[in-house]
Amino acid sequence: MPRKQTNNDDDCYENDESRLILKEINRLKKELRVFKKEKNQEKIKEYEALIISKHTEHEQISFALFAEDARKTCPSCTLHEPRRME
Repeated sequence: MPRKQTNNDDDCYENDESRLILKEINRLKKELRVFKKEKNQEKIKEYEALIISKHTEHEQISFALFAEDARKTCPSCTLHEPRRME
């Protein structure tokens, strides 16, 4: 069941999948700190790209959950429902 979660003053909708992604992001950030201390530029670039990718994935899930919730609260709203061609 999706639930609205407040993380660092950002409102987002989460489910089990998105929470796992956040855990993965945190793990990647910890590993990234080690590579920054070692000044391993190749790994730094790789991990920064992975983190961005995971953030994007999390945002997509969060937005889909928001849209699903919005459709339940305002089913006639055209912002949350695709427009139908007549």
